[in-house]
Amino acid sequence: MGDMGEIFNAMRAETKERHQRWYEINRAYFVQHFTGRFIEKGTTYLLRESGKPKVDFYPHTGRWKAGNKMHRGGAIAFHKWYQGR
Repeated sequence: MGDMGEIFNAMRAETKERHQRWYEINRAYFVQHFTGRFIEKGTTYLLRESGKPKVDFYPHTGRWKAGNKMHRGGAIAFHKWYQGR
């Protein structure tokens, strides 16, 4: 494999490690603040509370989808956003 292949593989490994760290941080925050309020479907957290928007949160990236709009910022930013709804 050439130099570019090795660089690409190293970058991919760093991305996987970063997303794994984000997953652990976001999961810990969700367990602490949203216990019993979300459904875990694979690696996506679904929030389906009455009077609130339907939201899918993706802990590996820290993004969430509400309706057709995608937001980003991690679990803390999501919590602030969700409280305002």
